[in-house]
Amino acid sequence: MGKSPGVFDPEKFLWLNAHYLRARSAESLVPLLTPFLADRRYPEKPAGFLAKAIRTLQPRTHTLVEMADAMKFYMVHDIAYDPGAAKKF
Repeated sequence: MGKSPGVFDPEKFLWLNAHYLRARSAESLVPLLTPFLADRRYPEKPAGFLAKAIRTLQPRTHTLVEMADAMKFYMVHDIAYDPGAAKKF
């Protein structure tokens, strides 16, 4: 035991969480992600569809919350574009 207090590093925690999200198969993440999608009131999709979408998001997301937010592109048909970005492109 040391005299210095323990330190919680949130950045390391996010890195570790992202590491485990990338290490798991997309199929095993479907049941874990489903409640987060339901909270956002996205329409239900088949597990195979969700697994394919998860594969595209695994390299970029750190948490299941981030992944559920990023799934909007796959789950909703009508996407609102930022007017400034739409004007630019």
